[in-house]
Amino acid sequence: MIDWGDGRAAQTAELGGSKDAKVWKVGRNYPGGVAARQAYRITAKASVLQDKDKRGCSIESAATALTLMCTPQQLSGPAWNTRFPGGQSAVELLNDSFRPRVEKFVAAMTNAGITVRPTSSLRSPQRSYLMHFSYRIAKGQISPAEVPAYVPVGSEPAPKVCWQHRTKTGKTDTQASVAAARQLLGALGVDSALATPPALRSRHNTGDAIDMAVSWSGPSVKIKNAEGKSVRITSGPQDGTNARLMAVGASYGVHHFSPAAVDRNHWSSDGR
Repeated sequence: MIDWGDGRAAQTAELGGSKDAKVWKVGRNYPGGVAARQAYRITAKASVLQDKDKRGCSIESAATALTLMCTPQQLSGPAWNTRFPGGQSAVELLNDSFRPRVEKFVAAMTNAGITVRPTSSLRSPQRSYLMHFSYRIAKGQISPAEVPAYVPVGSEPAPKVCWQHRTKTGKTDTQASVAAARQLLGALGVDSALATPPALRSRHNTGDAIDMAVSWSGPSVKIKNAEGKSVRITSGPQDGTNARLMAVGASYGVHHFSPAAVDRNHWSSDGR
């Protein structure tokens, strides 16, 4: 009885042959995919069923282990940034409903002397997955071994990334796993001040959100809202988390994420 350590039923193998037989071959096909790249403990319990030659046969149970390793191409790290780019920042890539609102709001801010730098608009769901879990691993919120595989929608390609790094002998290497996640997080351009993981599925995936770095200098700015009324902003902070600026954005149908300090650059069609 051989338990291959993969959660499936144990295999029964009846081994026999001549009195000179020394070795019998048995085998198992392990499941494919990155999720299968882990350690497996194999145990065998053996017993003699027949000893027709009366040789006094005896056989001992045994245990061993193997580890299916990830390939270098599967391992997490900054290289995944270029495989699923989808990190465009252009306002033009937003959908036809949200784009005109953003364009008007950006024009109003620019005319008021506010500096606006879009950093992310349309984003592929695969990139959202990479951002979400590289953030959580880097922040110690999830073990690399516990990250679920990407669930594709329809026929879309899946990033078959291996988050758990190992040493050459197969032992888990948490330090290397976290370091690779941090490197990937930086390559993906995630805001270092972000206080929440990027969403797995977000308004960015449908062109309904944009991240914008907003700032100004001087004691005040005067900006027009969607009704054409001038709004003077004299209080801080001098960035996108300013309450009066957020109110102006809302008048255009561009809503800031709430609470603002958690994601300081995120604006969307509904604030999510």
